[in-house]
Amino acid sequence: MHRHETLIMVGATGSGKSYIACALGVEVCNATLKIMYVRLPNLLAELDLTKVQENYRQRINQYIKCDLLILDEWLLIGTNNAEQQDILEILEKRYRIHSKQYSSLSSVLQDGAVSLGEML
Repeated sequence: MHRHETLIMVGATGSGKSYIACALGVEVCNATLKIMYVRLPNLLAELDLTKVQENYRQRINQYIKCDLLILDEWLLIGTNNAEQQDILEILEKRYRIHSKQYSSLSSVLQDGAVSLGEML
């Protein structure tokens, strides 16, 4: 955590990626640090809604400022340009400042359904 590293977990459905991510999150909470856990599809839907409700900047800042951001189901779905910009803004501002953790499905990566280049 203190080195602000990024952890990427890849594995088959049901292999325990989300369970491990949550367990790590609990340990971070026990260390009295702030974490946020969100499924990437939910994050994108939430940010879409906050743009309409005009509290987008406030919500983005919450994702930027937490000590550990756990993004589950990373690369599970395709994204449009606006969603890619939202993700990039969060990750760019967290770079070298806060830790990040991503969980994904190996079948998505192996089948090439969505590539990291398409996301960013």
